[in-house]
Amino acid sequence: MSKRARHAKWLKSLHGWLTVVWAAMIPVSVLTGLRNSVPYLVMLSVYALMVGHFSSWQAGRAEVSSETNPPQEGT
Repeated sequence: MSKRARHAKWLKSLHGWLTVVWAAMIPVSVLTGLRNSVPYLVMLSVYALMVGHFSSWQAGRAEVSSETNPPQEGT
């Protein structure tokens, strides 16, 4: 497995677990009153911005990769 493939697999796993953590935080924040906390909302906003920028960066990388390495016929 190439270094790039391992990195992609690690990122996929990381983002999967972060999704689970943030989904679990929904009932926790409602039950504990964190949803009314300014620091919690700031942290949530910063996380959303970070994930949005990271997604755009990954899409740009995929586009560049597909342009420089077009798919082979019959694969």
